[in-house]
Amino acid sequence: MIHDFLIDNRPDRNINTSLNAVENILITTAKRCLKIEITKKRQMLLSSNKKWFDKERRLERHELRKLANLKHQDPLNITLREGYHTVLKQYKSLLTQKRNEYYHTKIPELENTVDNSDSRNFWNC
Repeated sequence: MIHDFLIDNRPDRNINTSLNAVENILITTAKRCLKIEITKKRQMLLSSNKKWFDKERRLERHELRKLANLKHQDPLNITLREGYHTVLKQYKSLLTQKRNEYYHTKIPELENTVDNSDSRNFWNC
């Protein structure tokens, strides 16, 4: 890049373009010497592999995590700890209830597809 800059010495060239070229040279050499890497933004996965884990469950988990963070900031606060444990119990019971409901609806579907002897429907289900 330096060699190209020195060769391309035109008198009609604007001072701003020359300055931009020098700036690019300095930035690229700094990146190579200091090994500066561009950090990638973390992508949030909004969907879950579990069919029964819907938006309502995701919001409940968010509330539970907020309470957990508050509890970790002030671990000696008894009311926060009790509130966290009650919400945790409710969250776990709701998860098991939702999962069981989903499985109980899927079992008859699978039984019906087995009776029809259509393998494609079975695997789709």
